[in-house]
Amino acid sequence: MSKKKGIIPIFFAVDDNYSKILSVALQSIVSQASEDYDYHVNILNINLGDKSKKELSFFNKDNFTVNFYDMTETISGVNMPLRDYYTKTIYFRVFIADMFPQYDKAIYFDCDICLNSDVSEFYNIDIGNNYLGAIT
Repeated sequence: MSKKKGIIPIFFAVDDNYSKILSVALQSIVSQASEDYDYHVNILNINLGDKSKKELSFFNKDNFTVNFYDMTETISGVNMPLRDYYTKTIYFRVFIADMFPQYDKAIYFDCDICLNSDVSEFYNIDIGNNYLGAIT
């Protein structure tokens, strides 16, 4: 039995409007996931209903864990300019470093993605001393 290479923390930000779309993204990640890693999916959310949480929890497997974090209190009192395409959830990513200091590195994806390879390929890219690596 081989030893795991580590944890890959993955973050998404959603509300009930995007939970179905997120399930497609999660399926694409799970279907490509290596048994060499543990994947911790952290779903930052607001107004995510119990039904959506139950459906997304379906993806919990041996090396794939889905966790939910209600951001209501975290964003309380924070000024967030909103537009038709900027919802509160778009700002959740800026809180990741403060909320999860246990991670030296993490991946944030918008929920409207599909991966055709293991997410560890992205995670293992050396970004040097940069605080951020991004893909268009």
